[in-house]
Amino acid sequence: MSILFLNGNYVTDDQPLISHRDCSFTTGIGIFDSMLCIDRKPQHITEHFERITYDTKTVIGLTLPLSFKAFERAIQTLIEENNLISGHARIRTTVAGGEVAAPLAPVTTPTILIDVAPCTPPPSTTITCAVITDYPRIAGCVLENCKRLDYTRSYAARRKAEALDADEAILTNTDGNIACASTGNI
Repeated sequence: MSILFLNGNYVTDDQPLISHRDCSFTTGIGIFDSMLCIDRKPQHITEHFERITYDTKTVIGLTLPLSFKAFERAIQTLIEENNLISGHARIRTTVAGGEVAAPLAPVTTPTILIDVAPCTPPPSTTITCAVITDYPRIAGCVLENCKRLDYTRSYAARRKAEALDADEAILTNTDGNIACASTGNI
């Protein structure tokens, strides 16, 4: 059983946490961020918080209702409570749209979930990549630079790359330029 941060509270993962009516499930409204933690030290925490704040404003249209100090405190509490004091861990922050009055209605109260879990260290060897052009990102679209919950392009590109015996997919955009990796920035 893990301890999670949910809307300002610490909860266990032994029961459903987010309502099936949350618009993150019904219409994909929300953002996420994944941050590496090594020996209880989150890597680039300020930059990750700034990205979460920007993406929440851009995608959901709200100011993130969580200060940097509260974010930092929540992560440190989760690291300690989940006994992840050494080794590598993944910190995943999700800001979901919450329950809304009707499909695509404005979000008023987002759901904020932070999870910390052990992970394997990043590979220290070279990986094989395949450039996949079948699922391009839209060039010039501000939403394409946000880590939105809808990762179907990346998912499909990764499956195609794996079918080509590659470890990672490199996606292009509609202008034909390299845009990103399926799970990483370039």
